[in-house]
Order: sequence, then C-alpha cells, then structure tokens
Amino acid sequence: MFRRRQQIDIPEFYVGSVLAVTSADPYAPTRRNRFVGICILRERHGLKHQFTLRNIVDGVGVEIIYELYNPTITKIEVLKLEKRLDDNLAYLRDAPPEYCTFPFDMEPVKLPPGAGVPLNTIQVDRFYNYVYLLKMIFLVYLGTNYKYSLAI
Repeated sequence: MFRRRQQIDIPEFYVGSVLAVTSADPYAPTRRNRFVGICILRERHGLKHQFTLRNIVDGVGVEIIYELYNPTITKIEVLKLEKRLDDNLAYLRDAPPEYCTFPFDMEPVKLPPGAGVPLNTIQVDRFYNYVYLLKMIFLVYLGTNYKYSLAI
C-alpha cells in the first residue's frame, strides 16, 4: 500500500465528488481509458478499498467499480470536490439523468485557498422514482391481464 502511494498520487475525495480516473488496459499497455463520473459509493478499507463512479453515457447509465490500489490505475483527478449528506448515493440509479451526467472533457473546479470542503445539499426529487415504479407496476399488470390491455 505504501509503495503504491509512492507511485500514484491518491487525492482526497468523498462520496459526491466528481472524479476522472485514467487506467491502463492490461491487454494493450499503451492504451489509456479515462472515465469521468460521480462517486456514489466508497467501501472496504486498506488494500481492498473500492469506490464506484457513475455517469450517463449516450443515454445509458454506466457504473464502474475501481479498486483504489489497483496497479492499472495511472491517475485519479478530482474535478469537483464536495460532500453529500448521504454516504451511499445508490438512489441516483433511479434519479433523472441530470443528477449524474457529466461531460468527459470537464475541467477541474478549483476551490479558494483555505476553504473547507463544500457540502452539497441537493435533494433528488423522489417523485420521479414513484412515477417510474407506478409505470412499471402498470405495465406488469397489463402484461398479465390481456383482456384489460385491449380496453386501454
């Protein structure tokens, strides 16, 4: 763990921070992949520490789980440092896309010197989750009751 910290700079980040992770492809060592997303989960400790990034790419939600001390990670950048009220942002999976869509060419947002870590108090509108759930229940109901689906 200490040797890995000497090879790569691991910045301070929290759940809710926007990160860019550059990793090497193990099958093509000269190729680098960069993924930008919001950190929705941090789990485990020590060498097995993991964090999950989420972004919407071409209308599809993409989540990637990274191990913090994985040797294929070449660079971790904090593009926007902030904290959230929750330690687990898994509810963003059901939220509207504007809550977790970030451009891949996003520039880092610099904090003023001496400023603390900002707290993001944005609450995701849970109304969308209920509408989606009701829509799915309705579709399942129509799928199992064919005679009613023709009347609607």
